[in-house]
Amino acid sequence: MLVRRSPQRAEVSRKATAAVILALAVPLLPRASYAQDAHYWTNQYGTKGVLLGGAVVGKPVDLAATYYNPGSLALIPDPDVFLGAKMFEWTQYSGEGGRDGVFTGSKSSIRPAPSFFAGLFKFSFLRGHRIAYSIFTRQSYDLRVGQQITLTGDSLLAPGIADFVGEAGFDAKLTETWSGLTWSHRLARNASVGVTTYVAIRSQRQSIGGTSTKLGDSTQVAIVSKAYDYNNWRLLWKAGLAYEIGKVTLGLTVTTPSVNLFGSGSSSINIGFFGFDVDGDGSSDDVLAAADQDDVSSLYKSPLSIGLGAAADFGARSVYVSAEWFNSVGRFDVLPPQTFAVQTSPDDTLTVRVSQELDAVTNFAVGYEEVLSEKVSVYGSFTTDFTAAVRDGSSNLSLSTWNIFYFTGGAAFQIGRAAFTLGIGYGFSADADQLRLPIVDAASDRPDLGLDGENSITYRRWTFLFGFEF
Repeated sequence: MLVRRSPQRAEVSRKATAAVILALAVPLLPRASYAQDAHYWTNQYGTKGVLLGGAVVGKPVDLAATYYNPGSLALIPDPDVFLGAKMFEWTQYSGEGGRDGVFTGSKSSIRPAPSFFAGLFKFSFLRGHRIAYSIFTRQSYDLRVGQQITLTGDSLLAPGIADFVGEAGFDAKLTETWSGLTWSHRLARNASVGVTTYVAIRSQRQSIGGTSTKLGDSTQVAIVSKAYDYNNWRLLWKAGLAYEIGKVTLGLTVTTPSVNLFGSGSSSINIGFFGFDVDGDGSSDDVLAAADQDDVSSLYKSPLSIGLGAAADFGARSVYVSAEWFNSVGRFDVLPPQTFAVQTSPDDTLTVRVSQELDAVTNFAVGYEEVLSEKVSVYGSFTTDFTAAVRDGSSNLSLSTWNIFYFTGGAAFQIGRAAFTLGIGYGFSADADQLRLPIVDAASDRPDLGLDGENSITYRRWTFLFGFEF
């Protein structure tokens, strides 16, 4: 985020920014919003856990219980020593932005989905206690988007702008990995408790920049770039209870807010506008503002969450339901704010701020299992994945502001001592997400450059699962 401190310089920057953003950022930002960085239930884990859409807080089905409900791990009669799953995902985004939808674009990609790996320590002396480990990707994305524009005459929305050449690029990557050690203990024949200690390692970078040149009565050049890069380590705990009542199993989980350990990062910003006559005095009101900071401490926070689940067996059929509430996270600075003097106007200052803010959300899932034979079962599920991104926040790392709904189905079958799982899932945003670009402040004296148009993002995702257990 860029916070302007001088009203006069703010007016210069605002109008100059509007001119370059029109041709660069409007078509780019819809594509820059591809990241799934504000959703907690995008990724499901385990083999059967994926097919059941994560609706397994109430009843354990495999070693993914280390994540869904550590307390239920002790209730599994004979858990597998090793569990692994491999998924591939095909994701498509289409965007429409600017006034009257003049800018459109779409993008699709095929890549491996985040993985999950878990194992059980077999110690004979434990007697009622189980110890397991798990490693999985909690959030991830990797995006590179570019845009080149050449406009001539009156083809630009703003009348009077002649030949124009612009280029912009967006590069973003996020990976957050959780590594956990789970303890679970059977308190009684039908009750158990457990807790998983997680070390969360987060690495995130983002850079966006563009240049533009306009030829007309006077040559105008604009250069805009902003980047940040940080890593962060933190601790959190997930505790769970499980209780069986006849053919019904209940589960409760509590995930603590994270505790920051350490981390570091850097940020930079570079803004230059040359040839823009803002005040109409016939001379150029040039702006140059640039600064960077390296090796500063980082901070990241994740919310308190509470999960509830239940599962009921009806002979060969079972029904699973789960819900999880995630608390909001108030705005915090991921990197320390940096205030610096504008080179072309030393009396004016700008502040670079990299901050995060998250809303409270509640997700739920429903799963169905039917046993066809001793070695074959089929599954189906429906899952919500509501966004925690703050739509009207003044500064936010999270870009993904759409709500997602998933349908998943598949089958599990056993061959010898190995159990295999095959499945397919489909996720979509219910409605095209409407985003208003916070590019220029609302002001009656700013040029009418068509920046009031909304951006419409449509999300589609197919996942293909292959899982195995030994």
